[in-house]
Amino acid sequence: MNTFSSLQIIIDGSKLPLSIIIVGVGNANFDRMEELDSDGGLLQSDTKLAERDIVQFVPFDEIIRKNANKSNEVAKELLAKEVLAEIPKQLITYMATHKLTPKRKRQCKPNSVPPSRGSPNPKSSNLTSESKSSTSTSQIPSNQFSKGQSSTPLSNIQV
Repeated sequence: MNTFSSLQIIIDGSKLPLSIIIVGVGNANFDRMEELDSDGGLLQSDTKLAERDIVQFVPFDEIIRKNANKSNEVAKELLAKEVLAEIPKQLITYMATHKLTPKRKRQCKPNSVPPSRGSPNPKSSNLTSESKSSTSTSQIPSNQFSKGQSSTPLSNIQV
């Protein structure tokens, strides 16, 4: 795939609930990947501007080199942190742009099992026969987000 078509695909994808993580492994020249990461501003082609930043580029070897004096576990954690660093902001930006707010989580009674998408777990001894019948017939919407206002506006959430 050429650079221009990659740029166009990423710009088009910026309208979708999508994040792209690129991990560069080895000593290659990753300058183009750094450009796609676009930490300095939104990606732009001749005719289009990205709606939001959706790309996170992480140079694997550089992260490992910088943390060579740390234990293997700490280095792995730092790599994971770097790889996932922009995902929360990307999600919140998408949701705010499309005026989506998280639905409130339903409260469960103490010592009960929250409803699942299918039938309840038959091994669970915490469900009464009454809650079993109501749980197995309840429908849980597949859309976990709703359009409109929320008591916690996304602009108040810090990333």
